[in-house]
Amino acid sequence: MTNRCPGGASEARLTLDLSDIPSMSEERNAARKASMVKIWPEVVHSIIHEAYHSATHLIDSFSPDAGELADGHGWPSDARSAARPYVEKTRVQGGFRTEWSRLNEEFEADDLSGDYESGRVGREQQPPRGFMTIYGGKSPGEDIAEAASWAVVLPILEQPVEGVIPDVSDWKYACTDMQGHTEGGIPPNFVALYTKLNFLRDIGFITDQALEKCAGSIRLEDADGANGFHYFSYSDRTLLTSYTTDFSIQREADAFLISAWGNLNVQSGAKPAVTQLKIWVEDPALPRGYYSIGQCNDFVPRVAASLVAPAMFRRDVMDTRAQSICAYEARVLVTSATTDRIEGSAIIIKAWKFSAPPVPEVAGMPVRVVFTYKR
Repeated sequence: MTNRCPGGASEARLTLDLSDIPSMSEERNAARKASMVKIWPEVVHSIIHEAYHSATHLIDSFSPDAGELADGHGWPSDARSAARPYVEKTRVQGGFRTEWSRLNEEFEADDLSGDYESGRVGREQQPPRGFMTIYGGKSPGEDIAEAASWAVVLPILEQPVEGVIPDVSDWKYACTDMQGHTEGGIPPNFVALYTKLNFLRDIGFITDQALEKCAGSIRLEDADGANGFHYFSYSDRTLLTSYTTDFSIQREADAFLISAWGNLNVQSGAKPAVTQLKIWVEDPALPRGYYSIGQCNDFVPRVAASLVAPAMFRRDVMDTRAQSICAYEARVLVTSATTDRIEGSAIIIKAWKFSAPPVPEVAGMPVRVVFTYKR
């Protein structure tokens, strides 16, 4: 039986008649291509964005001390099994969003990132410092979803669909600006976002390839991947010396200690020296993000050391104490922190030289020290 349409035409005949009209076919084709250019990337990005909200909830659900963020009910056993190793290796005991928020607050305190504001919407305005998009500056949850989704969606949107490249020219996202930086290192404008992207990689949300694609040439100075402390010239980033012997990471009750041995050239010849970086962070958490040193902890009681400065950097030269130094103005950045990887840098601006009496050391300052540990 053939259903009848208004005017007595059959559905089959009506369909045939419409497909015979060239103008209608061209209009449909144009509309489809227009949707692929404008609508399709919005849909793809939105799906990935929302998926990261779910992934964030999953991670928080299995963080032991996440409090009200923890809600594991409803997650299947395979999802719980997948999430647990990432919680353990990143030590986000108090929750992913909680640690992410703390990370942003530390950057914000030194004007390296903005504050979260609930009224931030849209993606057509230039993102504030520290965020992937302006919408990411709305809350920690949206910050995570925007940073992760854009890092993942970029390669997808570069692929043509039926010969059409999706158009995202009206969207403002920080990957574009990061890719425009060609001088290497990590510039202040991107130090917060670069660290956040590393955090996303560490917790399994994005791959190394996605991180590198978004960040472009922005990265720590390279020392051929060797574990240890690597001293670089602050001005031209050339490698000066490395401390790699007996490189170790020790977990203390209230701190995280990284140390390694090397040689320092002094007037009497090369002397063995040890570089140490200590960051106060409660067990079992890992150091992550930005720490400002404003005092040498040698000059304050041990019980008050963590209150005076959240980190300590020193170099002790054996048999030549006058060449030993302790930083009293420095910036420490831990870009990556897992049980298998610790990476970051310290910019030593001013330090005490332990002569008699101690004097400020200005020669060779500032200096950039990159520390790297990969299991």
